[in-house]
Amino acid sequence: CGGTAAPSLTPAPTASIEWVNFTAANFQELWDGLGTGLFGGSAYAGHFEVDLLGPISLQATIFVGPHTKVVFKSSNGRGELSGLSARRVLIVLGDGASVALDGVKVRDGRVSGSRGGCIVVDGFGATLTLDGGAVVSGCEAEGQGDEGYGGGIFVLGGAEAAITPRSVLKESSPR
Repeated sequence: CGGTAAPSLTPAPTASIEWVNFTAANFQELWDGLGTGLFGGSAYAGHFEVDLLGPISLQATIFVGPHTKVVFKSSNGRGELSGLSARRVLIVLGDGASVALDGVKVRDGRVSGSRGGCIVVDGFGATLTLDGGAVVSGCEAEGQGDEGYGGGIFVLGGAEAAITPRSVLKESSPR
């Protein structure tokens, strides 16, 4: 049975990307909703909208890699992500990596021998947006020489950060 080969499509079709929406009141719910990819540095993990219902103490840094979008919001005004003064809270890295903080507090991030105590945004096309009264505070980047910059947020490598009115960076320090 001689048939003709199926035509090849150039460029190949791409699947439409669905947003995953969920609420989280503790670390386990955040872990379950985001999956291990965003805590383990996966190259691509999807698009997420997370309604934080209260303070969440992170047991690992959240890593948002290329072509991954995450919106953290707080519908009740109590949403927080805390590094417990033990770790950085967020890394936004690579083309298309995007995090929006809408009315959420990010606090108590700490890193030693590096930059960006709470948040690092790195790479052309990576973006961070603080909106809706988001607050970044109590962060510390400790180091010497080229280290220790960006106590609260460190942006480099062609990345961008936007801080809208009512959003605040406070009480953070490079050391």
